Amino acid sequence: PVVATRCGGPEYIIDDERLGRLVDVDDEDEFYDAVVDVINNYESFDPVWMHSNIKERFGFENFARRLREIYEEAVVNL
Repeated sequence: PVVATRCGGPEYIIDDERLGRLVDVDDEDEFYDAVVDVINNYESFDPVWMHSNIKERFGFENFARRLREIYEEAVVNL
């Protein structure tokens, strides 16, 4: 699990609390609380599910499929 700030990128990846925690930028207390929460509840995170979720969403197969879709759309719109 990760703790990250809502700064335009992590929200796309950490879209489920089972992957970690998102906190507001420049809120040190919220960041601290999120880290403590992750540490205290570490056993509730399922590393197999986390790996599978991230691999499915951001792995090579998904990347290749999405890239092909983009190229196909570009060719159709020429």
